[in-house]
Amino acid sequence: MMMKRQIIAILAGLLFMPFISKAFNDNPAYSIDNIPENLFINSHTIVREHEMKFTIVDEGNSRLKVKVVKTILNKKGDHNNALTVFYDKFVSINSLSGKLYDRNGKYIRKLKNSDIEDYSAVSSFSIYEDSRVKHARIFYSDYPYTVEFEYEVTKKSMLYYPGWSPVNTHSISVENSSFVVEAASNFDFRYREYNLEQPAQVSISGGIKTHTWQIKNFQGFEYESNMPEMSEVFPRVYLAPNRFDFDGIPGDGSTWKSLGEFIWKLNNGRDEIPETVKSDLRELTSGLNSDKEKIKAIYQYLQNTTRYVSIQLGIGGFQPFTAEYVKQNGYGDCKALTNYMYSLLKSIGIPSVYTLVKAGDDEPDIKYDFPMNQFNHVILCVPNKGDTVWLECTSQTNPFGYLGTFTMDRHVLFITKEGGKIGKTPSFGYDKNLQYRKGVVKLFENGSANSNVVTNYSGLQYENVSWTLNEGKEEQKKFIYESVDLPSFELKDFAFSCDKSPYPKAEQNLELEIRRFATVSGQRIFFQPNLMNRQSKMDKPMKERKFDLELTFPYLDIDTIVYNIPENYHLEFLPGEINIKSDFGSYYSKVIQQEGQVIYIRERKKYEGIYSAEKYNDFVKFMNDIAEADKQKLVLVKET
Repeated sequence: MMMKRQIIAILAGLLFMPFISKAFNDNPAYSIDNIPENLFINSHTIVREHEMKFTIVDEGNSRLKVKVVKTILNKKGDHNNALTVFYDKFVSINSLSGKLYDRNGKYIRKLKNSDIEDYSAVSSFSIYEDSRVKHARIFYSDYPYTVEFEYEVTKKSMLYYPGWSPVNTHSISVENSSFVVEAASNFDFRYREYNLEQPAQVSISGGIKTHTWQIKNFQGFEYESNMPEMSEVFPRVYLAPNRFDFDGIPGDGSTWKSLGEFIWKLNNGRDEIPETVKSDLRELTSGLNSDKEKIKAIYQYLQNTTRYVSIQLGIGGFQPFTAEYVKQNGYGDCKALTNYMYSLLKSIGIPSVYTLVKAGDDEPDIKYDFPMNQFNHVILCVPNKGDTVWLECTSQTNPFGYLGTFTMDRHVLFITKEGGKIGKTPSFGYDKNLQYRKGVVKLFENGSANSNVVTNYSGLQYENVSWTLNEGKEEQKKFIYESVDLPSFELKDFAFSCDKSPYPKAEQNLELEIRRFATVSGQRIFFQPNLMNRQSKMDKPMKERKFDLELTFPYLDIDTIVYNIPENYHLEFLPGEINIKSDFGSYYSKVIQQEGQVIYIRERKKYEGIYSAEKYNDFVKFMNDIAEADKQKLVLVKET
């Protein structure tokens, strides 16, 4: 009888073991009841824990352990229920796990293999790469819920160290985040702190020096238009090595000079090109009188004979393929193509400089006062005896000498035989980023109109249309219909042309039939003279602005529209000039009446700069004043 009871007890235990195991994984600390009330404000996600521990083993090896716990409050926070881990030849993922909990911290399930995607970390233009991503995500729809991820990676080449950015977007609160860095007490590295209330806490025990950074109860914030880049206003720590070992190659990253020396060493001897190519280049440039003409001819040769592909293979992520390889295969990444262009110019006696830059239309500038590898792209600088030429070597369509918003106005690192040197790419002021539009509109008594509109784009405004210049007619036509802000029109004809110079220009010529341009009421015709360049109203002023206002992309727009009005009509009222001036730019418009015509002139300047948060409502008023001015209507009345 006793034996029978024991067997029943064992079977019962086995039956309920999954439930006991599940309960054992519960974590009541993750209950939303434990979250401070203020962290719910302005938040779709709350980071409960974010622990990073970076252990520097030596100059060439390290280990990183990360644990992150996030409570997703609603559907808008769902994009935060994921974890991305990069790996390649130098980075190995030792472990990766995850768990899902309900609102009370009750364990639901663990991360499954089907929850993890593994794909290339680079673009579809890549043909050689070993840089990959594991992207883990746990889906759940019963809000709020909590996800927990943990992973560990080891790295065996140490050109750069991980940084810490506990707050990197809006609508997220942080309950607790910490960054711990361990290294031998005699191992030297550098760090730079930004926007922290408390500096690193440093301790030494057993020959290990530990640096610890921490933030607690960081309340989320709402996104504010035109706010500065996140890295400029939120807590952040950058780490950088002094001495490092990269794939068996020693280096010194303590200064820009020494970092440049290391890159020069990687590139050295990779600039040889065949004699046949040198002969072709001499023939190509033999009839040209100036070095600038020769540089342009060789740049066009590069564009016509090569194409861009991404190459992220081991040390190839930092070292360019040889110039001879690019010649043989006709492709390369930014490093390889820039090195190839460098080699082509060198072969005819024109020196140039391989240049590192942090590229991207929305990327912030580097911290140029803190030497570390902050770059993601390479361009070429050709000093040319004071008439400096900058070359984007990955584009087959870029104008000669033009960098554009992708790399303009950035600090860069020149790589020279003497080491690295900080410089800066050029920038355009508002008066260089010009859009000039001239239109002639024939207005009919029924409110319809025919028009011919010519718009010239120059400087950075060239990029408003540059991408479509090399497209076919159908794509260009589609672009026009999508971009022209008119109520109902038919495109009768169009043409594009461009001048691909270091200060590029493009022209768009449109012939339009506009069916309902004006409103007719009895003997009067009502219409807005601002044909195609109207400012939209902004949101209402903010009661309390948290962040400074940052304005980028300065420009100047000038519109002159001539209206040929129906016979026997005239302006019922001639409005006065509108002149709006502010710290952010200016606006001017006026209407001129002459025999059979009404002429509308508009000029809008936008400045760039950073303005205090208190100025934001002044900016809103400025923009809304422009929007009101652009809505101005004219009234034509028929003479009786």
